[in-house]
Amino acid sequence: MARQSALLKAPRDSIAWRVIDFLEANPTEELLRRDVATKFSIDVVQVDDMLRPAVTADRIKRELNADSELVWRLNYSKRGTPKPFAEPLAAAKRAKRANRKPPVAIDFSTLVIEPGIAVIERIQPKAGLWAGLLDRMTPGDSVRLMLEAKDAAAHAQYAYRKANPGAKFVVRKVSDEHCRIWRLA
Repeated sequence: MARQSALLKAPRDSIAWRVIDFLEANPTEELLRRDVATKFSIDVVQVDDMLRPAVTADRIKRELNADSELVWRLNYSKRGTPKPFAEPLAAAKRAKRANRKPPVAIDFSTLVIEPGIAVIERIQPKAGLWAGLLDRMTPGDSVRLMLEAKDAAAHAQYAYRKANPGAKFVVRKVSDEHCRIWRLA
């Protein structure tokens, strides 16, 4: 409550409250020192002192933007989701709930318990579907792939190398549309 006291003592038409009201009405905005001075008809030198109660009360925050300029923004962490974004966010949550799969209903009284069935061993593929290709490659061979497959090829060669420690591969982008995987050893 002590942090709020300076702001609560300020008249509702003070610069601090006017800036808070402006930022709540425009939650995506950020105000530079000169913006505050121009919008609220005060001297640029007075901006920090005028907004200090709002910053101290955590209603707005003072930070550097991407251009390393000092700006004031609405403090979302203390104020929650800004009103213009609240409805789309709520609609997205409702849509997510609507798309959930229904729970599976199991009638446990109809299940048959069978003794003596052996557990099937899990088979670890060397590199999934890529293993056949990587097995056929010899040192010096390469394969051209679409660029979208670059990450998959990199993961596949990593898994293959874990199963085959002597194998070495490298994956590189060769054009805007293609990449290539080389077998080195």
